[in-house]
Amino acid sequence: MKRVLFALIVALPLIVGCGMTGTSSGSSTKTTLYGELNPPSVAAGLTGQSRRSADLSAAVTYQTDTSLLKAFVASGTCRVNGTSVGFSIDTGTKGFRIDGLDPADAYDIKFELGSFTLRAIKPYAGSQIPVGTVNLNSTANALLFENFNVAKKYIKNYEIRETYSNSLAGKLLSWIQASGQTPAKFAESLSAELASYSENLVLGDITNYIGQENDVSGIWKGTGTLYTLTNTGAVGNKARVELTMTIQQDGKKLSGPLDVKVISYEVVNKGGNIPVSGRRGFVTELTGSMFTFDLQTAEGKQIERWSFALDVTKALVCKAENLDKVGYLGFQSSTGDLPRLQR
Repeated sequence: MKRVLFALIVALPLIVGCGMTGTSSGSSTKTTLYGELNPPSVAAGLTGQSRRSADLSAAVTYQTDTSLLKAFVASGTCRVNGTSVGFSIDTGTKGFRIDGLDPADAYDIKFELGSFTLRAIKPYAGSQIPVGTVNLNSTANALLFENFNVAKKYIKNYEIRETYSNSLAGKLLSWIQASGQTPAKFAESLSAELASYSENLVLGDITNYIGQENDVSGIWKGTGTLYTLTNTGAVGNKARVELTMTIQQDGKKLSGPLDVKVISYEVVNKGGNIPVSGRRGFVTELTGSMFTFDLQTAEGKQIERWSFALDVTKALVCKAENLDKVGYLGFQSSTGDLPRLQR
C-alpha cells in the first residue's frame, strides 16, 4: 500500500482544473481552497508533542485539539498534489485558506505535522472551492478512495457510504489515541484494515454513484446498414456506413457533429438517391438513455431524424428516419444491422 505515515489522510474534497493529468478546464484562473481543519488529540509519538487524550464516541465526534491546531500553524506543512504550498489557519475559527493554485482535475491536500497527516481530495469546481471540514471522516473517505484506486477525475462521481466512512474513522480515532502509538504501529494497523477491505469488498459495495445517470460524452464510432429511398418511398440503395459522433455533454444538454461515411452501397431498386457521406451538427437533450435530433435545410425543410439509445452493453444504437416525403433525400434504417456505436 501507498506510503502511510501516521497518515490521517483526511479526505476533504479538493477541486481544481489543470495541474494534473487530464485537465478538466482550460482556464488559467487560479483556484482558492478553503475550509476547516479539525485535528483530534493524538498520541504524542505521532506528532512529537505532548497531547491530552480525547473521549472516543460511537458517532466519531471529538473536540478540536486547539493546541494541535496552533502547532499546525507554527510548524506544520501543506502539500497540494504533491507540491508544498503556503496556507493560513485562523485558530479562532479553525478556518484554513490555500490560494494561487493552478486548475486541475482534483486537489489532493495534505496537512502534515510530524508523522501525522490530515488529507483531503476535492474535484475541481471553480476558482473558489469550499473543501469542508478536514477531519477523521474525510480522512477515512480519502483512504478508501485511494485503496480502491479511484482516479481523481472520477471521485466526483462517487461518495463513500456512511457505514464504511464511520467505521474506518472510528478505528482511526482509536489508533491515534492508543497509548504508546508510533508511526510504524499505526501504519501496520491501517494497512491490515485496508487490505481486508480489498479482499472482501469492491468499490460498488462501499460507495454510492452520484454522477450523471448516463454519461454519453466522448467520441463514438460504429458501422451498420442504412438505406436511401426512391421517389415512391421504396428502398433504393442499401449502404454500408461508418458513423462517428463526438458528443459534448453539459448535464442533459448534448451537442456535436455526427459524421456519416458511406463505405459501399448496392442498388436494391432503381431510382434511389445515391448515398452521400456528410456531417450533421446537432444540439439536443438526453432523455433517460435516449436522444433524438433532426436534420433540416436552411429553409427549414426537414430531411431526416436520428435517434440513439443506449443498450444493455452501453452501446449507442442508431435509427434513422427519412422525413422528406417529396425528394426522399434522408437516410432510413431498417430492423436489421442497425449501426451500433462504441465509445
